[in-house]
Amino acid sequence: MSYDLMVFEPSAAPRTKPEFEAWYAEQTKWGEGHGYDDPAVSSPALQAWFAEMRINFPPLNGPFALSDDEFDKLGEEGEARATDYTIGKTVIYAGFAWSLAESGDLDKTVRQLARRCNVGFYHPGSGEALFPDDGKKIRMRTQNDKDRNHPTWEDVWLGINRLSKAAGEFIVLDEAKPSGKIAYLQAMYLPGKRGAEGRYQIEAQLAGADDSDGMPQYSHSAASVNEVTAIFRDWFVWRQVPDFSSWNDAKTALRTQEPDRKNERVNKIMLAGILIVGGVIVVGVIAYFVWLFVS
Repeated sequence: MSYDLMVFEPSAAPRTKPEFEAWYAEQTKWGEGHGYDDPAVSSPALQAWFAEMRINFPPLNGPFALSDDEFDKLGEEGEARATDYTIGKTVIYAGFAWSLAESGDLDKTVRQLARRCNVGFYHPGSGEALFPDDGKKIRMRTQNDKDRNHPTWEDVWLGINRLSKAAGEFIVLDEAKPSGKIAYLQAMYLPGKRGAEGRYQIEAQLAGADDSDGMPQYSHSAASVNEVTAIFRDWFVWRQVPDFSSWNDAKTALRTQEPDRKNERVNKIMLAGILIVGGVIVVGVIAYFVWLFVS
């Protein structure tokens, strides 16, 4: 069993998640009526990706396959890099040895080369899909970084995975001119108190106007960094809006918290007054006894 990754011609692929998944299922029926081992049938961008990939991941079949003698000279580590490519007109499906996937570098290598060659990346196992122009209209902000225009998914992923590393970390994605239904998406990590487990807080505002114009805001407590990653990736790639039916209305939450905050301020003022009066009484008693002692 192989570890499978796919690259695709972005101009041929749908840009909504359900349509993309249906397109992927159709492509992998392998019914184009040609052999699936020759990159000559693919788009120029896919051919460029294959030409670079085969340098370090030689094909097991097709016109660029190694001869038996060349294969025998690879050694055990080199043989593990030999890859089974299934090559179509708009996709190249690559089956790698599982040993290559264990370090996590394989996904990064394939993803970065796909972006450099201007082709899309798809992980059939996780459903992760990336287009080369993802992030083109997006701005990313984090606690320690300046605004970053046109971030890559790797930039966003790193920002999300830094959230629990330091107090006050956050990540915000927004569009100057929102093309979808969300104006911004942000996440932060809230450490637990007294040894309790922390949680991730995600907030989103619908597009159309700024907060002062009353556009709805929603918040959601995420159970894990994986949930945060999935929500951010769906918006980053597909501009897919989360299902807000299970989210909280952030503005309502703020309004309901306001009376509690006012009561808390009143209680603090009363406590301060009591401490001041008590301090005055103590000082007076001490002064009285000092006066008695002196006199």
